[in-house]
Amino acid sequence: MATTTTNENWFDINYMEQTVYRTHFIPLLNSKRVVNYCKKQLYRSLSYIGFSKAFCDSFIPNLDHLDFDTFHQKFDAEINDVRNGTYVPVMKAKYFAEEIIPSIPSSKLVLDIGCGKGILAKQLASSHRFDKIIGCEWNSCPDWKDVIQEYPDKVEFYVVRDDVFPSFIKAHNPDVLVLTWVLHHMECPTQHKYMKNMFDTMNSGARVVILEDGLSTVLSSEIGQDDHDEFMTFSHQERQDILTIYDWVGNIFLSRRAMPIPATYRTMEEWESFFSEIGFNILSKRYIGWPLKSVIAPQELFVLEKPGTND
Repeated sequence: MATTTTNENWFDINYMEQTVYRTHFIPLLNSKRVVNYCKKQLYRSLSYIGFSKAFCDSFIPNLDHLDFDTFHQKFDAEINDVRNGTYVPVMKAKYFAEEIIPSIPSSKLVLDIGCGKGILAKQLASSHRFDKIIGCEWNSCPDWKDVIQEYPDKVEFYVVRDDVFPSFIKAHNPDVLVLTWVLHHMECPTQHKYMKNMFDTMNSGARVVILEDGLSTVLSSEIGQDDHDEFMTFSHQERQDILTIYDWVGNIFLSRRAMPIPATYRTMEEWESFFSEIGFNILSKRYIGWPLKSVIAPQELFVLEKPGTND
């Protein structure tokens, strides 16, 4: 059963709040080169996901001066239809099934940290490799009840705040912890705090599977090497700005979620150093690259392990 400690909605924000959020990102749109690249990639991605030409033509050329209220009055129904009809339940689920779940070792208990609507938790529950899945978030989500109804004996969801996060991990003692697109929504000190809390409270031999937006400056892209080569023509700061714009579009604009976007993206090499300094063994790493036209940010995947006392 889902346990919640707050009556807050699922990060909902209104049109006025969206406008306030946008002011933070307008300076990122000052570079014509960055904007032209983002517009090209967004047009490809949003069209592939299922958005109409009218939607793309109204939104993409007007990133820096969009009238939110008028736009949403015209396209809200389409946004909801695409997001809930094809992208989240089909394309996002397909991506998890093909690229993420095979890297999660069979286990008795998986803890899905920052579980969102429960898309990954639902897929894990349908597999015979996992006995129990627990999803946790900072706020509750209405979609949880549907997942619980379908898998009442395998899935639980909890609202877990910062002050109880370490004790929550210790109490449930998961074999595997999974974070998909979570860490880059935290400031760098918070990233360190959460990863250190996990390391200190999880058992030796437990695994952590992490999916993030970001690229490798050393490895070749498994998928979309041409996309990688083009992306690398931009400076480090420009790449950070591009990923931030994508996050703003996906979270604030299309999903209307008050999601923090501190732009704390790291390369695979930076993550590897970060995880090693905390004490994790890096069992495997993949520079997935650009796996789908619907995922326009480069993708990186790590499998970590807390070493035993004799390792």
